[in-house]
Amino acid sequence: MCNRVATPNQDQAKGYFDKVEPDLRDLIKMDKFVSYFHATAFTMPLLPKAEEIFDKRTYKDYILPKRGLLLLTGFYEGQEQPDKTSQPFYIYPQDGGLLTLGCVYSDWYNKEEDKQVKTFSIITTAANELMAEIHNKKKRMPLIIPPERRDWWLSKDLSKAELENYFVPFPNGYLQAHKVSRNLYKRGVDSNAIEAQMAL
Repeated sequence: MCNRVATPNQDQAKGYFDKVEPDLRDLIKMDKFVSYFHATAFTMPLLPKAEEIFDKRTYKDYILPKRGLLLLTGFYEGQEQPDKTSQPFYIYPQDGGLLTLGCVYSDWYNKEEDKQVKTFSIITTAANELMAEIHNKKKRMPLIIPPERRDWWLSKDLSKAELENYFVPFPNGYLQAHKVSRNLYKRGVDSNAIEAQMAL
C-alpha cells in the first residue's frame, strides 16, 4: 500500500497550508517516503488499518492528539497479475490538484543513536471500487482527506466516534489511475519524475 509516492515541489505546495507555522511552511523533503507534513518531516514505518487503530498499542494513544496530513501529487500501487507479478499504477486526483492523506505521528526513541525520531504512518481503510481493482489482493486504500476536510482532520477536538464514522472507503470519482512502466521497481528510479508517471 502506497509503496511509492510522488511529492510536490515548493511551488506546487504554496498555499495549501497557509495556517502552518511560518518556520514549517516551506519544509519539503523530496524522498521516496518523506513529504510535506503538517508538523514536520517524518520517516514512515507501518500502515495501520483505520478500523483497528483505536485498539493497537502502537497507535491508540496517538490517533486523537497527533494526526497529520501527507501532501502528495499522487501515489503508486501494484496490481497482482495472474502470473503473480505486479503491474504498477499511478493514482492521483482527477482535478489535477494535490492529494492529502491522513496520518498519525509520534516521537520514537532510537536507542542505537540515542535520539528522538519523528515517525508517521499513513492510515488505511477498506478499498473503494477503483482501489479494489488495483490493490486486488488485500483491497486497501490510504485514508483520503479532501480539501474541505483538512482543517477538520487537524482539529484537536475530534472524538473517537467522529473519527470512526469517517474511517470508510473514500467515494469513487475523486481519484483516477493509469498503468505505468514496471521500471518503477528498479533501484534508483525517481518516483517524482514525469517519466515514472507516464501512462503505458
